[in-house]
Amino acid sequence: MLLKYIYSIMVFLCLSTIAINAQITKESMPKVREVAARYIKENVPKRFAGDKKVKESLNKLNDDGIFSDLKFDSVNLNHQNFKNQHKISVILRDAFFRLSDISWSCNKGVINGDEIKEKIYKSVIYYGNIELKRKQSRARWPFSPFLYPYCASVIYFSFYNDMETVKCGKSSSELVKNAAETLKKISFQAFTEPERKDVKEIYSIERFRNSTYWVGGNFGYRYPFLNAALCNDVKMLNLIWDVCNKAISHVSFNTEAEAFWNEGLTSDGSAWGHGRQSYAFGYGLDGIKGVLRSLRLFSEVGTDQTRLNEKQFERLYDFAVGLTWLQFRERGCLSVVGRHNFLYKRSNYIKRIENYLASLLSINPPTDIKNKLMDLQILLKKNGQNLPDGVKSFWNNDDLVMRGNRFYVFVNMISSRSIGPETVPSTSSAVNYNLGDGTTVILKRGDEYDYSAAGWNFAIPPGATCRDTVLPKENIWRGFSSKHNFAGGIGGKNGVAGFILEKIFDTEKSKYHFKELLGIKAYKSYFMFNGIMIALGAGIDNMTPEQKGNIITCINQTYLQGELQIENNGKQITLEKPYERTEALSMLKDPFIMRQREIGYAVFPGSGTLKIAGKSENAKWDEINKRNKRTKRKKKHVNVFSISIDHGKKVKNGSYHYMVIFNRKNFKDICKIVSLNRFKVLVNSTKLQAVYNSKEKCAQLVVYDPQAKISFDKLTIKSSRPAIIRLQYINNNQWLLSVADPTQNPNLKSITITINEKNFEVEMPLKPDCGKQTDINIEL
Repeated sequence: MLLKYIYSIMVFLCLSTIAINAQITKESMPKVREVAARYIKENVPKRFAGDKKVKESLNKLNDDGIFSDLKFDSVNLNHQNFKNQHKISVILRDAFFRLSDISWSCNKGVINGDEIKEKIYKSVIYYGNIELKRKQSRARWPFSPFLYPYCASVIYFSFYNDMETVKCGKSSSELVKNAAETLKKISFQAFTEPERKDVKEIYSIERFRNSTYWVGGNFGYRYPFLNAALCNDVKMLNLIWDVCNKAISHVSFNTEAEAFWNEGLTSDGSAWGHGRQSYAFGYGLDGIKGVLRSLRLFSEVGTDQTRLNEKQFERLYDFAVGLTWLQFRERGCLSVVGRHNFLYKRSNYIKRIENYLASLLSINPPTDIKNKLMDLQILLKKNGQNLPDGVKSFWNNDDLVMRGNRFYVFVNMISSRSIGPETVPSTSSAVNYNLGDGTTVILKRGDEYDYSAAGWNFAIPPGATCRDTVLPKENIWRGFSSKHNFAGGIGGKNGVAGFILEKIFDTEKSKYHFKELLGIKAYKSYFMFNGIMIALGAGIDNMTPEQKGNIITCINQTYLQGELQIENNGKQITLEKPYERTEALSMLKDPFIMRQREIGYAVFPGSGTLKIAGKSENAKWDEINKRNKRTKRKKKHVNVFSISIDHGKKVKNGSYHYMVIFNRKNFKDICKIVSLNRFKVLVNSTKLQAVYNSKEKCAQLVVYDPQAKISFDKLTIKSSRPAIIRLQYINNNQWLLSVADPTQNPNLKSITITINEKNFEVEMPLKPDCGKQTDINIEL
């Protein structure tokens, strides 16, 4: 029996070895190149200008292979300063784009290639040699590793017959030989640029690890299969297969050091990019799509060893599900699209997910995964309105989502483990600085921000607690994190999340450019109950009151449409646009209730000043994202509804408590929900924040201090450690207890929850799932 067991293990190990070896040989290279040539012909080049523009570009190409409007007269080719080298990069970019478009059009028969290919080859040599003679420079990024090699593959395989004669040694034309050699050298830059001083060996898998320039989306943008095929490089192709195979693995806060990619699929179903930044749409998705593209091309070569294992397919499916939670009705939610936030011309994120599913199905997953993928395709019909309701926690990204058929809430938190989205005013989104500070996306239709974002005050985005100040204009590629290692959440039918905000930035820049954004502390938590969110804030401190600007918690900024209904102290009034109103929360006897665009808000008595406004604002589209300058005929004014709590300039131990209510047909129903006091705030302090839903008998707790305990409805709860807790009644004496560790301590084996002096030891997940909730059934 023992020998049989050992034999089984040996067989498994042999099969595993085969599974990660593409076994591309010299003999299989003709098939590899045929596959690459077919891919180029069947796929429209990136940013293809269209037939009309292609013909215009061709008219500008002279007999020497130089475009009349793409000369280097205005630059010094030998001058190495960034500005000068960037100008060269842009000229080369335009030239290579034109050459790839013209070549592909010849390949498709739109243009007679025989008549013009001599000019194409001369142009390749002219512009290619300028690129190849350049020294290392930041100005070559991202052109040299991504764009030029990709265009080279389009040109090469569009004239594949000519290029093949060179490879076979049959071409007598020096022009064709020189063009082929130039394209090969340009293409190989996908494996050499930018220079890695830490990994000199090009044919090393380490070259494709532990550098944001070489992993995730930046791996996919290299089109490595096409470039290795062009170079006829067997060794590189086998290396690329190995990278693709190993890239379909998870990274998490506690496995970052040993994970294959430190930017890629996270174990919670999302992805990181540009560091520990929640970037599922963009670098995360682009990286995996690049991997799948290469895998599909490998499979077309016909090697049996390019099959992934079932666990890898499960990871890819989980990522597809995760993507559905990070969009609502085709819109990607704030922060997970990074510097592409606030584009006037929005992208269709459902389409992106559908394209990903198609890519995944193209590599022939196992039957059970295939069926789940096809079921997900069906759910995505009607703009994704068929997706199931509920709450999901992304514990590796410090995010929490609640969604229903007609509402969506997304909370983006930060901890010392995670970072907020990047801000790049030089080229893209200029206003992301505070989007990790508890930003809360609140949507009913899905398009609210399309019509209002250009009029927001981005110093205080929806849900965040920030200083109302003028935002800087400095590029930060990795965003801010929090000083505190506390952020976590629990999902399911209901959900809860909380974190400690005290933003930090780890460079000297923070002392000068970002000081107005720092110096704020707050304990923030969110309690989700099937279309109702309760948000609590405690311990709000302005630790640098010498800075200009009051501390504000923005409840929402959104599209203003129609009237605002208000109920306070038993009186109801209606405000028509434009309006501005303030209320001292300390003077309120009852919650201040509002309804705007089918969403209800209730702000409870406390400290600070409630501010409400509904008016037209100047649209700042070009200011919030520089790419919007490309779009003409933008609206000059937008209607904005804003609601916020002003804590003042010298706030110490400030707090707030508000509700957001969906799925109620009229204002009377909203007021009834609030007046019934069904959702009772048990505690709102820096030790514990807790809410109890008396109708469903569901208690949700964010425990910052394990010394804290809470009593309600004949129950007393205490935790042995900081924790996120949900206690949900099932029936009779049965309850569901859910617990998550917001500190993600890899050495923490369990958390003991004491309920009515009865101890329940709840095991905590190990790596890579530290932070994931554990659910157990208990009897009380």
